[in-house]
Amino acid sequence: MKIRRILFIAPLAVTAGLLFAAPAAAQDGEVALVIGALLGDDVDIATSEVTRGFDNSPLYGGRAGIYGHPWGFEGSVVLSPSGLADVEESGPGAAPFDVRVIYAEANVLLIPIPGPVSPFVTGGIGIHSFKFDDAGIDITENQLGFNFGGGIKGDLGAVGLRLDVRDHLTPFDPDDVDPLLIPILGLTDSKTLHNWEISGGVSINF
Repeated sequence: MKIRRILFIAPLAVTAGLLFAAPAAAQDGEVALVIGALLGDDVDIATSEVTRGFDNSPLYGGRAGIYGHPWGFEGSVVLSPSGLADVEESGPGAAPFDVRVIYAEANVLLIPIPGPVSPFVTGGIGIHSFKFDDAGIDITENQLGFNFGGGIKGDLGAVGLRLDVRDHLTPFDPDDVDPLLIPILGLTDSKTLHNWEISGGVSINF
């Protein structure tokens, strides 16, 4: 069911993005390398004395797209070598899991102000991949996820600069994940994980 849902929705998002981008009067291509931070969300576990959450960690990757006024369309892949750590009321606990997080997403951008410095808002969907790695456990969980946010782009001619702030939302359903992840993520009910990205990048324009 999960794979069929992904295969059905993802092409619709790509098509919608292209339709939005097409009316732009002038379009420029851009390939950007980005680096920044992933601000991890907390997950619920069975005791109130311990908070388990994703570590704040580095993030890096790339984005490529076409941009005009007022629409743009881009794809991105960003990766973070994060972790899932426990924090006790009396002090920090151990980090029981390494977690590699990958976001592969397609986004539509609204660029209301043309020019060399352009703020934008954005939203999109894609595949959110989490690889949980610990002694005796090696699980990769892929979920359909969403993101929204905004930023600013600066055009310096052949190169450019950009700043992005995005909330990556990943829904988890206990009926739709590896059973070993249910106690790890505290999945008594469905929940949505919010991992925030703050990143900057240098682009090549063409």
